[in-house]
Amino acid sequence: MTQMPTGSPIKTDCCIVGGGPAGLMLGYLLARAGLVVTVLEKHGDFLRDFRGDTIHPSTLEILHHLSLLEAFLRLPHQRVVKLTAEFHGKSMTLADFSRLPVRCKFMAFMPQWDFLNFLAERAQRLPGFTLRFSTRAQKLIREDGRIQGVIAQGPGGETLCFRAGLVVGTDGRQSMVRRDAGLPRREFGAPPATWYGFGCRKSLPIHRRTAAMAAQNATLSCWIGAITGNAATASSKEVLTACARRDSTPFCNKWRTSARLTADACPGR
Repeated sequence: MTQMPTGSPIKTDCCIVGGGPAGLMLGYLLARAGLVVTVLEKHGDFLRDFRGDTIHPSTLEILHHLSLLEAFLRLPHQRVVKLTAEFHGKSMTLADFSRLPVRCKFMAFMPQWDFLNFLAERAQRLPGFTLRFSTRAQKLIREDGRIQGVIAQGPGGETLCFRAGLVVGTDGRQSMVRRDAGLPRREFGAPPATWYGFGCRKSLPIHRRTAAMAAQNATLSCWIGAITGNAATASSKEVLTACARRDSTPFCNKWRTSARLTADACPGR
């Protein structure tokens, strides 16, 4: 049961629940436009496992238009210009980013926590932006038939009240905001999950924060195995353990691979 808030309500123009890429970018744009924005992130930092560690050319183009690209590309990353797949001995090009009409004709590999830290640091330079870590949204505030804010639990277990003219839920697939607002969820179904395992064609030092990518300056070999039905799934701990051994072959052999994907990768910094 949610306790009653203690202390005065915290007023903000927009309260964003969820400090992922969508929430932080929205917060940055609104604060850049002069609004007072508060982003609530339930975790204490961004250092955890994520599903995506790629920054696509379209995203890099947006960063360029926001005058953030130059600073962003100074962060450690790998660049992939072309993806080539081999199916039953036949090679084909899946993606050639060099043909795109954009400034950055490559896909960047970067740990998502680095990307989030970058967005948060840039947003916090704006006077109207506030990011609250370890603050878990618990319920929406309803008054006069409208959503007027958010009740949240603070870092010390205290109950906080955020009053906002606009509440935005960017809190993922199991969104508390969507559920509490009564917004219907449309099910589109999903294709069979694909597991990606990365290994190097030659022995390379493993970056302490990007072991799962296992690439500093070489061509990546990626084993793709479709995992369906009741088949087992690979945990991030297994992936990291395999990469830390600098030998992903025994791990990848656990799965029946149907294809091999190669990507010409080079360090961005």
